Amino acid sequence: MFRRSARGLLSAGPFPSQATFGLSNLMTSSVRPVHLKRTAQSFRQKMISPATVISVSQESPSVKRLLLKPLDKCEFQFKPGQWVDVFIPSVDVVGGFSICSSHHQLVRDGTFELAVKASPHPPARWISEVCQAGDVVEVRVGGDFHYPPSCDQLATPNNSSQCNVRCPSASASSNGISHDDILLIGGGVGLNPLYSILLQIVGQATSTPSDVPSTAGTLLPGKSSHSSDSVAATTNTIERPLPPQSVTLVHSSQTVDEILFKDSLQELATAPRDDLDLRIHLCITRGEVPSSSSTSTAGMAYYKERVNAQLLSQCIGSMQRDKLLCYICGPPAMIEWTVSELENLNVPTQHIHYEKWW
Repeated sequence: MFRRSARGLLSAGPFPSQATFGLSNLMTSSVRPVHLKRTAQSFRQKMISPATVISVSQESPSVKRLLLKPLDKCEFQFKPGQWVDVFIPSVDVVGGFSICSSHHQLVRDGTFELAVKASPHPPARWISEVCQAGDVVEVRVGGDFHYPPSCDQLATPNNSSQCNVRCPSASASSNGISHDDILLIGGGVGLNPLYSILLQIVGQATSTPSDVPSTAGTLLPGKSSHSSDSVAATTNTIERPLPPQSVTLVHSSQTVDEILFKDSLQELATAPRDDLDLRIHLCITRGEVPSSSSTSTAGMAYYKERVNAQLLSQCIGSMQRDKLLCYICGPPAMIEWTVSELENLNVPTQHIHYEKWW
């Protein structure tokens, strides 16, 4: 067994090039990993856990999907919407990728999933071109963007335009208080954390309380290069809120082929259920959309346009604004526009939760 803490390697393992690196070391090293810099003020789990790649598949023409099994699923815990630092033995740069599976899956199968878009960024390139079943990486959970939200765990949002998280109001925390409606809005691979949240909510009605542990490990706030190593720990509590009455997903992709989890979304939209009103709106900015006769259902529709004010207004409709919780993940420009439009539709600012990744 090998295990790494945020301060370095605790016992021998197959990652000698990173053995002496803690978060502060990585932040001040010559490598200067972009992900760690962007998320320096985010919460992070204290322990880094080994995880084995179980399978690698092609989710879309540009995205690889990884199924991973952490060594200890009780120690490795996350809230839907969070990301993981990924330490790859042959790559000096630390990757950061949102988890795209539910916490229910971790409890049930002891696995979690990532969907990573091909790019020249070394960790993404390794996943796209080198990674195969049987490879072992190390992962550390982090992030303030999650469902259910709990404001007392959020670090002060960083001022960078590359990574920002806004905290919903205290009423959005799930200490016995829940929201009637959830709106998820994403662009490109920004669908990953939203899909995790969606799966968690859909699976919530059929799960038992034992599926969701009361705590999910210890988190530490991320540290900048000027921060002290002495940081108070915070518990990443996984609460079990009352299920919402409705969930609406609005997602924008360049082409139909690049829509992640397309078959699963279709199945979710068409599955009969009495406990949840689920609606999925897929916007295509380039190329053709499928014919309405083969794809339109009561719960899923395609649009040959970008996400726009009219569509958002249609989705929100007569929802009671103070019981609506919105999650947004995508490029900064998209998020800034979407936040402004939601505010114009009288959604309380404190009910808009977002994360900018690139």
